[in-house]
Amino acid sequence: MRADHNDPVEQEKAMKFNTLLTNAVIFHNALDIAEIVRQLLEEGWEIDPEDLASSRPT
Repeated sequence: MRADHNDPVEQEKAMKFNTLLTNAVIFHNALDIAEIVRQLLEEGWEIDPEDLASSRPT
């Protein structure tokens, strides 16, 4: 998405789109982390909640 000719309306649309896209990627990464943790727990791994508290899906 391009903000043509410094048009403030188009720039705002581009910023909103980029924010939405970024949030979608972060959410997807959080789901991936949750699935991996679930699989590890099923395999018998012990996971300290404090370790998860310091992880970030970004």
